[in-house]
Amino acid sequence: MDVPGKLGSVAVEVGNNFGTLVVGNHNVIQVQGAVQPLIEAQTPDEVHRPAEPEGFLDRRAETLRAAAALTPGRVVEVSGPRAIGKTFFIQHAAVAASGDFRDGALTVPPGLTGAQDVAQSVFEMFYRATPDLVPSPTRLREYLAGKQALLVLDDSALTPVALKPLFDALRQCALLVAGDAATLDGDAAASLKLGGLPVDDALALMERHPE
Repeated sequence: MDVPGKLGSVAVEVGNNFGTLVVGNHNVIQVQGAVQPLIEAQTPDEVHRPAEPEGFLDRRAETLRAAAALTPGRVVEVSGPRAIGKTFFIQHAAVAASGDFRDGALTVPPGLTGAQDVAQSVFEMFYRATPDLVPSPTRLREYLAGKQALLVLDDSALTPVALKPLFDALRQCALLVAGDAATLDGDAAASLKLGGLPVDDALALMERHPE
């Protein structure tokens, strides 16, 4: 399509149409139609499921607190210094709470900062698209509307700004995230700070690893 006063052409996004389209001042273009991806529902692979850490030590009180707060539309943020055991704890808590969610618990790849990135990752767990597909935010909400899962994000870089659009897309899901410091707030967020192990657990750990 020629544009007066400019060289070259302009690309016009017309959606999934086919045939003749008139644009602007009698500019006629031929629309061949977009390739429709094949989208098939699938059960998330076991590789995405958190596993119970071997030899995990109690932390029963913290586990109960996390389980009580993990309801659809909420996020539990676990914080604490490095090497305190956040990774093992969120895996343990996720396994313990997974039965409360119809689609179980799922581990989201680390380092995702935006709502769209997290939602896209969850979409790819539940659907197989050929060719690869990145749905619009509106379509993502439609695909994920009926999914109820506990999503686990370790070493999370999720920002407070991303929470609302993320829960717009994942209305029936809950988030269990871990980071060095608590960064999330609001009615939808609960904070759980991990401290050192109780004396009995610390002694048990020393017995397992005496060196």
